[in-house]
Amino acid sequence: MRFPTDSHKEYLDYMISICNKYSLSLVLEGSLAHGLAKPFSDVDLILCGDIKSDVLDEIIGDYNHIVMTNYTENPKGIFILNYENGISVDLDIRDTVLQSELDNEVILCNYGFHISEEKKQKMIQSKFLPEREEWYKSIRLIHRCCIKYLCGKQTAAEALAVEVDNAIAKCCWGNKYEGGIKDRMEFSLSELNRYYNVDEDILKLLDKIFEHM
Repeated sequence: MRFPTDSHKEYLDYMISICNKYSLSLVLEGSLAHGLAKPFSDVDLILCGDIKSDVLDEIIGDYNHIVMTNYTENPKGIFILNYENGISVDLDIRDTVLQSELDNEVILCNYGFHISEEKKQKMIQSKFLPEREEWYKSIRLIHRCCIKYLCGKQTAAEALAVEVDNAIAKCCWGNKYEGGIKDRMEFSLSELNRYYNVDEDILKLLDKIFEHM
């Protein structure tokens, strides 16, 4: 497997060790699984098994300093984890998987899978994943837009930038910025910080990303 950075390999090694510790099954999806990942590519994982809240807290909290967490709206419930060292993770915790996922992706740990014709997620609470306000969800969109941009996915980045523009107009009372994606994302983060006092670690994480755009 080709890793775009040492941190990507380090994170997968960490996840494999956790899965072996608790007999969990792990599938790697996306660009990393298919050898197309770039330095800012996220890590797409399907995790299956007997996972309780304390185990999920360990999975999230023991790798690196966790800066930002969220979950997707569509599809709903995939956990999004952003670490201080730049690793971003889409963690899809499941009760069932599709046979096509096992056939076409990379199985990293196999302690058994429940195969079905439909995906069924496992809903687990974690101290790292509280309910988020709408303005916080806008930060997730900013981060995702920048990552897509840095990975050369311009169409996806522009679509996300429009979502950010609309979210900022709603959360920050109509304020909007015309310009390129980097300028719009920097403005959007600045507006969110002005109105909602964004955590310093999040500001530092995104500032590092802006430097590469």
